[in-house]
Amino acid sequence: PNGKGPYLALRRITENAGGDTTGHESLLVIVGNHFAYARDRAHPLPEFGSRLRAGGCANLVDAAYEREDRAKMIHMLDLEGSYGEVYDSSGRASWKIKKSTLPWKEGKQLINPNDAHFLDSRSDDIPEILEVLGSKWKVYECSFTRRELEKMLYVGKSKSSTCTRSKL
Repeated sequence: PNGKGPYLALRRITENAGGDTTGHESLLVIVGNHFAYARDRAHPLPEFGSRLRAGGCANLVDAAYEREDRAKMIHMLDLEGSYGEVYDSSGRASWKIKKSTLPWKEGKQLINPNDAHFLDSRSDDIPEILEVLGSKWKVYECSFTRRELEKMLYVGKSKSSTCTRSKL
């Protein structure tokens, strides 16, 4: 409670070996039993021209609606912020989403069994790269033990990889 407990901060790796961007910027932060997941839009904000009035995202969506431009509305709203709890009341990892900007995700699991893998073969160290939700994620901060991560993320065997920790 109140932000106390072990923590983990992950950022989705969005560049491939050639430096090309691949997908959404995303962050996953865990503090104690709480998680926050943020996923950016897949596309840059659409252009609306200079006649658009100020007022932020809501006005941009309204302008797209007035122009019957469904694609622009979707691009504007294509982002996610979700909050939930890692463990249920019995102490089992459940990753249940409690609140989300995408209401249909509430009550669902963010991470399911077999959704996460360590991309190294070392047995005791905290991995530098994880595979979660079908993407590679860089570990920025972690105070969990490797065993705690394995339990929390449903990790079984590690996958071998040639990934290395990037320099900040």
